[in-house]
Amino acid sequence: MLCPACGHEQETGKFCGKCGTALTENQANQSSSGISNEEKVQDSIIENQDSVDMSRENVAIKQEEPAKEKTVDEQLAQSNVNMEVIKEKTMNYWNYVVDYAKQPSKVFNYKQHELLSAIITILIFTFFISLTVFSYLKFFSAEVFYLSSEGIKFFPVIFYTGLFILLTMGIATLCLFLVIKLFGPDYVYPKIITIYGTKLIPMIAITLVALFLTVVRLFTAGNMMLTIIFIFAILAIPLYILGKALQEKTKVLDSFYASVVYVVGFILIYSLFLYVISDTVLGEYSGFLNFL
Repeated sequence: MLCPACGHEQETGKFCGKCGTALTENQANQSSSGISNEEKVQDSIIENQDSVDMSRENVAIKQEEPAKEKTVDEQLAQSNVNMEVIKEKTMNYWNYVVDYAKQPSKVFNYKQHELLSAIITILIFTFFISLTVFSYLKFFSAEVFYLSSEGIKFFPVIFYTGLFILLTMGIATLCLFLVIKLFGPDYVYPKIITIYGTKLIPMIAITLVALFLTVVRLFTAGNMMLTIIFIFAILAIPLYILGKALQEKTKVLDSFYASVVYVVGFILIYSLFLYVISDTVLGEYSGFLNFL
């Protein structure tokens, strides 16, 4: 209750505790109604604030939904584009294989964009040879040496065999490049890789035959075929490429002597490579024996 004379406020009583002025019920009602009005105003402000917050949340949700739909559409569109690119690349490689399987000599008309296809061919050739070697090791470890075939792990055998084959072909192409550079036309190394990789296309089919013979346990025939393929890849194909290149231009030596230089150079470098590999392997093996 509020005193009309002095402004003193108190909760109960008929007279003002400060000045003694009589207090009426209207003043009490006015005071209580003022408090209730303030509470109503505060409640309405809170309700309005809640409604504003809810409306903002609804607007934000409505804005997020189109953004999410747009993101999903973009992802689908991007995946479709990627699939189309993969399909196009696959078709291009298949056309490359079919074209040069029919006419391998066309590869000497060097096209720079075919380098990737040639590298893929080299990797496929390497993988199938490594897979054939893995099949041999699985059989001989179990049937000949009576060892558990579970000790022959797929990925280590494929990796190390593939690495050995790639290094061998790398030495062959490097020697070929140096001999052509010294005694023949001015070939760049990517052209050598493109020609060499393309010449391996028929070898992939023969490697698959060797793998099949190994799977059906015709190991003698499979081993002979695999040996022929390997010699063909590191000697016959490079010598053929060297002869064709020297037909275009010969600087100093006759093509026969250039071929002799290639064979001798390759044998020397490859022997050094095998010596390093064997020395490393024997060193690890002797260290293992000392540990035992």
